[in-house]
Amino acid sequence: MAPSKKSDVWRFFDKTEENKNSAKCRLCQKFIKSCGNTTNLIGHLKNIYKAAYQEFSNECSKKNDIQSNTVKKNTHLSLDPNISDPLPSTSSAGIMTIELTSNAEKKCDSSKDDVCVSIPPAPKRQKSIVTSFQDIYAFSERGDKTLRINNALIYMICKDNQPFTIVENEGFASLIKVLAPHYKLPSKTTLTRCVDDKYAALSTVFKTKLANIVHVTFTTDMWSETMSMRSFLGITAHFGESNDIFAITLGVYESNDRHTSEHISDMLLKTCAEWNIDNDKVSAVVTDNAANMVKAVDLAFGKKHIPCFAHTLNLVAQNAIQ
Repeated sequence: MAPSKKSDVWRFFDKTEENKNSAKCRLCQKFIKSCGNTTNLIGHLKNIYKAAYQEFSNECSKKNDIQSNTVKKNTHLSLDPNISDPLPSTSSAGIMTIELTSNAEKKCDSSKDDVCVSIPPAPKRQKSIVTSFQDIYAFSERGDKTLRINNALIYMICKDNQPFTIVENEGFASLIKVLAPHYKLPSKTTLTRCVDDKYAALSTVFKTKLANIVHVTFTTDMWSETMSMRSFLGITAHFGESNDIFAITLGVYESNDRHTSEHISDMLLKTCAEWNIDNDKVSAVVTDNAANMVKAVDLAFGKKHIPCFAHTLNLVAQNAIQ
């Protein structure tokens, strides 16, 4: 004997004796597994026959309204197992509330006597096997996410002038573990090699730019460290391309010789050769007013020296004080 048809969904399905675990759809004559419940049947209507599913939903809503109206108003019901008999509520008239001791969401419809019905949370969708393996590969040594984090790490070290040993700090490693649990921090040796590779790639790009520009301007200065007494020459190139203006540091070179104009001139010319800059394209060189710097520019590029405004203003201020 066929089971009792309690659900309205059975208006669209028939239970057959030859296939007791399935129900036959009256609309398409297809057998749908029922397995003792109507979940698959409702899903079939929802996915295939939208109009039939809407009719089924409307019938369910009407039945719920009828059942709600049979409950007396001005009554407060609690499903707390510690309370045996519900007591009349002293709340405002016309409101019936059902309280559930769970984390389920509540949906209220003010148009129907302000009845609050508990709705279970939507189930979390589990990742597919393909997605899981893609995530694992993304954090491999050459994975997409690993490369992106490595690039961000290199940028932070260069931009903020951080040491390579930052990857060995316990606090930094803990932070990365929270942000990206599957990411493996590179060693300081690997990180140094990555920075060198990045520098080689970027320098190649800018060498190509510098070889094709028409005019370039240098700013340069030489200084000595007080403690170690080591001397350095810093050179920065300034040029424009289309509507963009670039200022790149060509290098900070250590000098072991005396600060003669000839020595400084040789360092400037070697820098131009290293970066594929034609000497004739250097339109101006800005330095301080030191005699050796002025003469070095004249020896390397001719009469293209421009005194630094800040240094000149500083000399004027010092003379005014004296």
